[in-house]
Amino acid sequence: YEVAEALEQAEGVARSAERDLAAVLIEAGIPRDALGRCLAEFFGVRFFNYDGAWRIPHALRELFQPGFMRNQMLAPLELRPDGTLRLVMEDPSNLEVVDALKQRRLAANLELLVGLRDEIAAYIDAGPDAPGSQPRGAAPVLDPRVIPPVAEAAVRRERDGSEIQRLLSLVQAANTSAEPAGEDALDDPGENAREPEAITSRLLRQIVLDAAARGASDVHIEPNGPREPCRVRFRIDGDCMSYVSLPPAWRNNLVQRIKVLADLDISERRRPQDGRFRVRGPQGSIEVRIATLPTVGENEDITLRLLSSFRVRPLEDLDLSPPHLARFREMIAAPYGIVLVVGPTGSGKTSTLHAAVGALNHVDRKCLTVEDPVEIVQPGLRQVQVNQRINLGFPEVLRAFLRSDPDVILVGEMRDRVTASIAIEASLTGHLVLSTLQANSAAETIPRLLSMDLDAFLISDALRGIVAQRLVRKLCHSCRQATPPTPGEWDAIANAYGPDAFNAWLSGLDDAPQIWRAAGCDDCYQSGYHGRVPIHEVLPGTERVKALVRARASLAELRQAAADDGMTTMLQDGIQKMLMGHTDWEQVRANCVL
Repeated sequence: YEVAEALEQAEGVARSAERDLAAVLIEAGIPRDALGRCLAEFFGVRFFNYDGAWRIPHALRELFQPGFMRNQMLAPLELRPDGTLRLVMEDPSNLEVVDALKQRRLAANLELLVGLRDEIAAYIDAGPDAPGSQPRGAAPVLDPRVIPPVAEAAVRRERDGSEIQRLLSLVQAANTSAEPAGEDALDDPGENAREPEAITSRLLRQIVLDAAARGASDVHIEPNGPREPCRVRFRIDGDCMSYVSLPPAWRNNLVQRIKVLADLDISERRRPQDGRFRVRGPQGSIEVRIATLPTVGENEDITLRLLSSFRVRPLEDLDLSPPHLARFREMIAAPYGIVLVVGPTGSGKTSTLHAAVGALNHVDRKCLTVEDPVEIVQPGLRQVQVNQRINLGFPEVLRAFLRSDPDVILVGEMRDRVTASIAIEASLTGHLVLSTLQANSAAETIPRLLSMDLDAFLISDALRGIVAQRLVRKLCHSCRQATPPTPGEWDAIANAYGPDAFNAWLSGLDDAPQIWRAAGCDDCYQSGYHGRVPIHEVLPGTERVKALVRARASLAELRQAAADDGMTTMLQDGIQKMLMGHTDWEQVRANCVL
């Protein structure tokens, strides 16, 4: 605990004297280069080592006001020929400042460096170079330790694995030396809680960092009473996997620490609560959204959802097949109407919607979004976060949108009749509306809308198309194996696809198809899978489909009409991606109705 206690003492001195923590550490004998290397490794960027000779280029100095640079403690370094603007910041994980800089579109790319406060201030006060001159000296950059890209994942796994084991050993040692006497002792850690709290904070941070490094979307913390271990699981590529088990005495420590970070009511255990916090790691800040859930046995489960990986993807990166991509582009090119993306929770609907609105996000269009929560931020969009505490729901925001003269409206989810009714009315009055709905397939979306007591004629007039999707586990390309299918497997695949359609599709392939299977290696943690790939079906709003909607036709008639119009079902799309080596037959069967 020596390092933790020394750091805590330095933080206390910095707070009491209102001084910079780095300056206090340097006065305590920490070399600047060592501190710089620590900062570089912590933020995952390079370190700005100011030598006093470097000056801000005159052209860049004109883009940044001195007051703004001093307030935010940042400064420009250089604009590279490839269009990359290099900036030094005291805190490169400050997403608000970084997003504001990106929205100014000063350069094609931003490269951030971390620096000490006093050196950044000295660099700002040194003044600019003369117009047209070159900055003096070499660029003051200290590269962190370089890890070969091939070995980077293995090195990170080894480092993170040893760190979590070390923390668990500390937990076990503290647990055996100060085992609570009973249930009441769990609620009040007493005067010696300082040490367990420090371990709990480090343990929570390591859990989040390990989850992010493994590509997990969620962390599930599941206490099991005062006698059974507290289980922690990760959801990776859609499936849950065990991570660690904590002593039962520590279940409240971890839960209480999370609630404090998320600014929740720590005394409330009977009702669910929602919140969020951030964890700073080597690759930047990780936004964590939390949800508490009271369970039997006076337990309180917590789900952490990691939002750091959410980013805008172009339409070409959505893994839509060429026919599906062409139809989807045609749908969103309409000047008005409604386009729906449907599927279960966690099927990637938000990513697809933002890819669509990103393709429409041009200076000649006004694009508004209402979401709960806003998970992806795009420059140029005007985005609104739903806030039920002040009665600001989807209907209230949508009514306000219609008075703001938008061209494109993105609705995070049509959860009820009122929201769906306003969205459809907006799509009929000159607006293109993009939204999501929870439905099992494209055809089943129509009965879902009709069950909301919406007018069938309005639905048919507004409908431009429906995209249904699911996510299946993607085979690890490092260890996947290609094997000839058995006759039984081939017959099952052909019958599921449709024998005639299957043979017609196979005739267009250049190579003989193969069945790919999962194997397992270190890169995929012996699971055989790494990442997920979507499977889709796209139902355009053709005149035939619209006529069936107005007639309130059966689901079977809608499916037949879609097939006659050439729609490839999710099952067929999954089989195609299986034969291309993206997934396997087990994943297709588990996610599609045969």
